Parts: sequence; C-alpha cells; structure tokens
Amino acid sequence: MVKKEREIPLRLIKEEALLRRLLPRHRIRKEIDQSVQKRWAGFRGEKELDYHLSFLPEKKYFLFQGLDFNGFQIDSFVLSPHFGLLIECKNLKGTLHFQSHQLIRTFKGDKEGFPHPLLQVQRQQIQFKKWLTLEKIKPFPLYHLVAICSHRSVLESDRLSTFDEILLAERIPFKIEDMTKKNPQRVLSSYQISKLSDLLITHHKPGCINLIEYFHLSPDDLILGISCPRCTFLPMQRVHGKWKCRQCLMVSYDAHEQVILDHLLLFGSLTNSECQNLLQISSPDTTGRLLSSMDLPYQGLTKGRIYLSPK
Repeated sequence: MVKKEREIPLRLIKEEALLRRLLPRHRIRKEIDQSVQKRWAGFRGEKELDYHLSFLPEKKYFLFQGLDFNGFQIDSFVLSPHFGLLIECKNLKGTLHFQSHQLIRTFKGDKEGFPHPLLQVQRQQIQFKKWLTLEKIKPFPLYHLVAICSHRSVLESDRLSTFDEILLAERIPFKIEDMTKKNPQRVLSSYQISKLSDLLITHHKPGCINLIEYFHLSPDDLILGISCPRCTFLPMQRVHGKWKCRQCLMVSYDAHEQVILDHLLLFGSLTNSECQNLLQISSPDTTGRLLSSMDLPYQGLTKGRIYLSPK
C-alpha cells in the first residue's frame, strides 16, 4: 500500500522556472540545464522503482515514495511488520563498476567517478536510526538496498557479495519477499506501523532552497515580459484583453500565468507594481485583474496586497 506518493522534486520545479526566466546567454544557464536533465533522469528512475514495487502484496508492505527530512533524504522506504527497508535509486546508463569506495561509470568511451551508492544509503540508514531514536520509536530491524533503474546498465564488481545489496530495480520486489522469509517474526504491530506512518508523513518537509540567493542572481539576470509560447519572441503585447505576438501573430489569453507562477516560485511573493514590471504593462487595474483571476493565496488588503506562491 502506498502511504506517501512520490512528487516531482521542488528543486527541479524551481530550476525549470529559473531556466524559463533566465537570460538566454546567461553564465549559469548551461549548469542549470544540466542539473534539470540529471534531476529528471533521477526522478524517472525513482518512478521505475515505484512501478516494480507496486507488485508487492498491498496488505503486507507500506510504501513511502520519497521522504525528505531535515538533513537527509530517502528515495524509497518500505515498511512491514517484519522490518524497514531504505532503497537508494540510481538511474545511470553504461557500465557501472563498483569498487570498495567509489562507483566508476564508463559510458560512450568516457569514465566518470560517482560516490558509492552503498555508502550513501548506509549513511542515510544511520541518520534515520538517529531520527527514530529522537522520535522515541522502539528499535526494529532496518535494512538497505540500492536499485539500479536503467535497463541499459551493466553491473560489474570485484566482489560478488556487492550484488547482495545492489540490484536491478526489477529484482527488488523478489529480494524483499526473500527478506521477509528470512525475518518471519512480526516485530511491529498494526498500531506501531500506523503511528510510524503518520510520523513519516508529518515530518516530510521538502527543501525550499532560494535559487536566486544560491546562484547570487539579481533582477538584471532575468527576463522581463512574456515570451511567445510558439516562437519565443519577446515581449508579447497586451491587446484588447489578450496577449499577441508581433512576430508569429499567436494569440493567448493566459500566457501571463506561467510567468507569474515562475516568479512566485523563485521569489515567493509578488505585488501589483512588481507584476506590472514583470509583465511589462503599465495598468495597475489590468495586473490586479490578472492576479485576482489566478486565485492565488495572498496577504493584506486590496491596495497593499502581496500575492504568494500556491506551492
């Protein structure tokens, strides 16, 4: 049974928003673009694992897809009356050679080093145990595995025992069932599982990094106005209640919404005067109507209203 469903990481959503607003030839654009691609690859790998774990018997296992605590994350957590299991997901193509303290990937003739995923998940397990102690949860057996989620991966290691803990994602459910057979004793009651489940969900707090501060950006680094969704021409003009592109003549009634949402993701708030500058229009009445139509959360009265991000 899925107790917590996986969400697109907030960091990824914010980086995509930054890409849309960042000047085309900005110095960090390539870095952000690469980060977005890697985060999407990681998310797709985690969804691949979710698919395979969905074949586990619902009444026997409780699944938590992506937990984010203060200081550490768990890609997937499986809870049963017999044990708990932390799973670290890796979605890497190529030949993966697992050494004692490092992962070496060979892909298209290039070699690249990565932190060893077993060390990562072992560290997460230590942090998770400390968290359980702080929450006064009675100790129970905890295990860890690494799921390799790409079908194009070739796994290599000098030690066969490595693959007791590192498996292709499709093998993980079978491994979990084997672990249950080796741990037949029920150590957690239904009440204890319910209590721990509530704690896990309550303490899940996705990180809210401020990308503007993190990358030392200023308003001069960002695009003002609305880019045409079809041809990217900038800026679209507000004409008779709609947005019109002077280049391809595309017409849109809601092109402003993504721009406003992106700004709120990056800065957290927006006033009417800031919105006028953002959309490059001069009428406070028009911006007021546009903002009100989006049903955004806000603070303050009409004149000094501050609009907030819905996320």
